[in-house]
Amino acid sequence: MGRRETAIDLLPLLDWDRLREAEPTWLVGFSDMPTLITPMTLLTGTATVHGNNLMDTPYRVPEGLRSWLGIVAAPPGAPVHPDPPGRHRATGFDDFAAFPDIREYTLDSVGAWTRLDGSGDVEAEGRLIGGCIETLCNPAGTAYLDVSAVARNETPDGLLVYVEAAGDDAFAIYRNLHGMRLAGFFDRANAVLVGRTSAPENRSLSQHEAVLDALGSLNVPVIADIECGHVPPYIADRQRRVRPYRSHTEPERTDADLGLTHQTGRPALTEVGRVNRTAPRFRCASSSSRCGGFCGSGAGSSW
Repeated sequence: MGRRETAIDLLPLLDWDRLREAEPTWLVGFSDMPTLITPMTLLTGTATVHGNNLMDTPYRVPEGLRSWLGIVAAPPGAPVHPDPPGRHRATGFDDFAAFPDIREYTLDSVGAWTRLDGSGDVEAEGRLIGGCIETLCNPAGTAYLDVSAVARNETPDGLLVYVEAAGDDAFAIYRNLHGMRLAGFFDRANAVLVGRTSAPENRSLSQHEAVLDALGSLNVPVIADIECGHVPPYIADRQRRVRPYRSHTEPERTDADLGLTHQTGRPALTEVGRVNRTAPRFRCASSSSRCGGFCGSGAGSSW
């Protein structure tokens, strides 16, 4: 689902106490949807899915990936092993009005994950939380998105925070990320994952430079160009509450292990639901400052 631009107006209208007690269901989406799904995870304990919006659902999923429908239908403890196609879409989106029957992604570029804070291997773990920079920068630090307070009180292991730019230029992203950092959004981050973006750069500031200027002082790994945003293809990733939530009925109310390792030159990602066990784990085994699928050949990866 998606509301395009104005999901923030719903936050004060929702009865969060009743939502906390209600039978959980899935909320899925990216872009403006994290304005709802990330507070939902933080405030109610219900897992949410940062992934495809509804209009993306008819696309055939590239070989090796898995649709959000498969993610939410998976039984508790079922592993997820994405095998990224190594390609992404350079610019634009399909015109659904002109081509309503389109079913194939246009993946016309290759790319690699990029470590912005330095070089060398990276291993970090924590609970996944995050979303779109342009929408989350507004409620960050409020009662609806006080990531720092919730994480400080409820997760001793810290967070893996992921963010992605939809379309704002580099200076806007620079300001937004600085504001989010000052609001405590990254206080408990063990690493920051940054989605690949086609948002414009500035003559004196690139998107990567904007991220590094705002977040470099965190002194945690910052990995960019991950397929977790507006550049297809996508892999749905499950946000879980930062504290284990005990439930005998809902598979989404679990913790997860999230691991990334290089196998035969390409990364392999696993996600395994384990009730009240360890936090998600992110591990990048590349020794290069540029890491991703088919290291050295320029192919991309997904998470």
